[in-house]
Amino acid sequence: MAFNLKQVLKALLFSSSRPLSLKEIQEVFARFHEQGELFSERGSAAPLAAATGAGSPSDAGVASAPAGEGGEGGAPVADDAELYRDVPALVTTAQIREALDEIARELAAADDVYLLAEAAQGFRLVTQPKFARWIRILRDEPLPVKLSPSAMETLAVVAYRQPVTRAEIEHIRGVS
Repeated sequence: MAFNLKQVLKALLFSSSRPLSLKEIQEVFARFHEQGELFSERGSAAPLAAATGAGSPSDAGVASAPAGEGGEGGAPVADDAELYRDVPALVTTAQIREALDEIARELAAADDVYLLAEAAQGFRLVTQPKFARWIRILRDEPLPVKLSPSAMETLAVVAYRQPVTRAEIEHIRGVS
């Protein structure tokens, strides 16, 4: 299997504990190529040699799989080397966004457990809201508290009229 941008993006998003911006994702590809140059300077045939385990033991850690996957000690299997072939030197933000949009459509169409959410900080894989109850049970969290209409009214006044005193809030709401 040759380089697949969508699969790489899915792996990055799944393994990240925080949202990833387009710039951070682009930097991953830049670092991949920088490391490839480092491997070449050390005398290794290419980053591909490290990925297949042909380089020195210290080189193999760059492309190693998590423990329990791949070969002995988490080293990648020879088939994994294909993932590191033909990686473009420049992956544009437009290409990344297009691939992320396609991933989001695929996850939504498959009615999968995960959704791809975009926030101000970047992109992140999230659990669908319909599974929130299961997640709350797992984490032993209480049910969310709903605000009363009067509390919502008070919050709206505070949001629009900051800074505001209690007397002003009561006057605006027409209560005492």
